Amino acid sequence: MTKGHRFHIGMRMFKTALSISLVNLCYHFIPAASAQIASIAAVYSQRANFSQSLTFARHRLSGMVVGGLAALGTIFLLDYLPEHYLIHSLLAGLGALFTLWLCNLTHSEKAVVGASATFFIIFYTIPESNRYAYAIMRTLDTFVGGIIALGVEFILPRERTVRLVAYYNDKVPQWLQIKHR
Repeated sequence: MTKGHRFHIGMRMFKTALSISLVNLCYHFIPAASAQIASIAAVYSQRANFSQSLTFARHRLSGMVVGGLAALGTIFLLDYLPEHYLIHSLLAGLGALFTLWLCNLTHSEKAVVGASATFFIIFYTIPESNRYAYAIMRTLDTFVGGIIALGVEFILPRERTVRLVAYYNDKVPQWLQIKHR
């Protein structure tokens, strides 16, 4: 950083913030959905260009499917086992193991973190009622976040935004400018 220039916003940061805003706007109209999960998916999916965003979104979405399947399997077991903290603890570990195994089985090694995050978010926040619907809704939330991030990247590729950013940068102080490389 140059001296006196402590704050900068890059295009990826700007597009990520725009994606989060759009996620939250959409979720204002979608009852029983989780903007939190969709926002995390948007942050994870937003990259420097559409090609990279698509690659990361694919990893996130495949991880979400794997984590969601592992969570559904664990929820199924919870329905048939006695409720006890030891069983719950064991199932957390077995669910994580199942998540990792599914990632390896589907050659989705790059999705391990996203799959694990999806599994744990569902497993640790699942309500007592509507367990399956909850797991499916959280899985769909991830799709929404990834799709919104991809849409922002598709609509605002670097080539299209360079002139807009230059115009904006001419109008604001340097510390508020958007950097694009």
